[in-house]
Amino acid sequence: MINITRFSLNNSRLTILFLLLVVFTGVFVYLDYPKQEDPSIVIREAVVMASFPGMSPERVEDLITRKLEEKIREIGEVDEITSDSKTGISLIHVIIKDQFADLQPIWQDLRNKMVDVTPELPKGTQGPFIDDEFGLTSIADIAIWSDGFSMAEMREVARNTRDRLYTLKGIRKVELYGVQKERIYLEFANSKLAKLGLTPGIIGQTLKEQNILLPGGKVNVYGQEVIVEPSGNFNDVDAIAEVMIPIPGTEKVTPLRDVVTIIRDYVDPPEKPVYFNGRQAIILSISIMEGVNSIEFGE
Repeated sequence: MINITRFSLNNSRLTILFLLLVVFTGVFVYLDYPKQEDPSIVIREAVVMASFPGMSPERVEDLITRKLEEKIREIGEVDEITSDSKTGISLIHVIIKDQFADLQPIWQDLRNKMVDVTPELPKGTQGPFIDDEFGLTSIADIAIWSDGFSMAEMREVARNTRDRLYTLKGIRKVELYGVQKERIYLEFANSKLAKLGLTPGIIGQTLKEQNILLPGGKVNVYGQEVIVEPSGNFNDVDAIAEVMIPIPGTEKVTPLRDVVTIIRDYVDPPEKPVYFNGRQAIILSISIMEGVNSIEFGE
């Protein structure tokens, strides 16, 4: 049997070379080892959400939540299901058993089940949508703000920045926070509407009919088929202003701009606003794939 101590003393140069090789290998592995500020935590939970605006909580429970729960229970890996039915919204939390480590096939199975059950839901139901990534750790946040630009302009810059970030190797997800939805507000005087015999309901219905999406089709013109694809969408505020509103009891119409004041603005009050140094901003939250060195990525 070889005596390690005697062998090392008799071959001192080889021993020193071996020790140096071990040290350099350790340093190299340490520097190249994946690093991130926060540890990776396996989140065994996903959220399934479906909505039907205006539907009562009881009908949401009976017509949507129960059908989704029944389909989810067909997945053997599911450990626990909790649901919450509110006015117009169904939220279901799905928790997976601890013994399953690879969750992606399970989440894909969940998505497939939700696709299968969709035809059974009431017509007009939005979703179901699945969120299985709310446990991702952000490795960098980028704030975009400016005193001289509108929210729409900052949103465009944020989206362009997000598209460029997705071209980088190792990016898993880039989320935008603080983006505010645009709104078109119609301000009117009740006295003016009453004088014309109009009501807010008449104006709203007219705008709805003008903006409706109709199915396309084909028209035969002198033996040739012409494809018709009507969009029905308002492209800008000017298009809304030129909508003709019928005057009740007459055959007259008047453009909307002569009846109301049209203002293009944002949701008020802001929904989940984000601030940077006291200024309203848009935040890009960046998550990377597993095994990517967050320090090198940041550099």
